[in-house]
Amino acid sequence: MRRDNTISWKSNLYSVPLGTYKGPGTTVTIKPSAEGITVLGVQGNLLCVHRISPLKGQKIILTDHKRDKSTAIAEMMESFAAMMPDHDAALAWIKIVKDSKPRYIRDQVQSLVETVSTLELQVTAATLEYCVAHGINGAADFKAVSAKLQGQSKKRETKVIRMNPLGGGRIAGADIQPDRSDIADYDDLLEKF
Repeated sequence: MRRDNTISWKSNLYSVPLGTYKGPGTTVTIKPSAEGITVLGVQGNLLCVHRISPLKGQKIILTDHKRDKSTAIAEMMESFAAMMPDHDAALAWIKIVKDSKPRYIRDQVQSLVETVSTLELQVTAATLEYCVAHGINGAADFKAVSAKLQGQSKKRETKVIRMNPLGGGRIAGADIQPDRSDIADYDDLLEKF
């Protein structure tokens, strides 16, 4: 058993659920069959089943194995709602997201928390309001809407740069025109060479 929650089998690495590795000496039982390998825990409990890769040097990872399942989904949804300016509206919306994507709700909430943690409060509130009003029920779309709204709020910020903040008048020498050369001067120079 490796510290990155993988096991080695016939020159390939196969994932096991997050948290299986408990430190040096952690062991699992591997039962091969014609279809694949079955990985059992110390007490004989089923950890996972993998199909055997015909290639060598591969890392076969099941996405479900990377998920942190220690936190209950209801707690995750509540913590997301707590990050939002309008807690009740956020909780109602995240329940709609759960109903529309029940298999992926853990990933959805994790992505939403990651997105919201980088936003300003007014952008977060505007994004939630937009998503509720337009029936948008997904973390990727929430992130895209927030990026658009955040870009619009930055465009509204304008900088005023004063040319001469001390005097308030015209800058001395700002209206000087450079000298212009005449083509005849260049012709004269080239004839000398």
